[in-house]
Amino acid sequence: MTNRKTALLRSAALVAIAALTVFMSSCGLLTARLGDTKPKEFSKAGLSITLDDSFTEEEMLAFTAYYQTSRCFVSTIKEEFSLFEDAGISTDIPLDDYAQMVMENSSITPLITYKGVEKSGFTFNNEANGKKYFYYATVRKGTDAFWLIQFCCADTDKTDFFPRFESWADTIKVD
Repeated sequence: MTNRKTALLRSAALVAIAALTVFMSSCGLLTARLGDTKPKEFSKAGLSITLDDSFTEEEMLAFTAYYQTSRCFVSTIKEEFSLFEDAGISTDIPLDDYAQMVMENSSITPLITYKGVEKSGFTFNNEANGKKYFYYATVRKGTDAFWLIQFCCADTDKTDFFPRFESWADTIKVD
């Protein structure tokens, strides 16, 4: 792994994780309960996902798309193939390798990893301002980019949200 590649991936992932945890902590997110909800499709920059109507789309500079409720959020990062090519990195790699690069470059110790041809990913915990958060991360490969999609909730809510995260991740489509 080249220094330029490592720096590129590490900076993107660390900025994303830091922005999410600081934002969540400072806004007091993840405290209210979800009520009755209905499926709602969101689409941006070549990625579509079906969440539920308790989510709203927000603008966050570090992310391609960001959706939140009072108890969880979903962030997406689109990493154009041109970024890899400019750094001399082949984009002809399996999703598992891309997921591994994200983990290594973000210094993530996964709790669980899962591998596949269509999707790959991992779960991990992160702490900010004394609060512990649970992340379910999945990666996809489109025609022009890799995608990192992260679902997050308070660690105390992971039992409730883990099945939802998996279900929502199954609805992801990328161009």
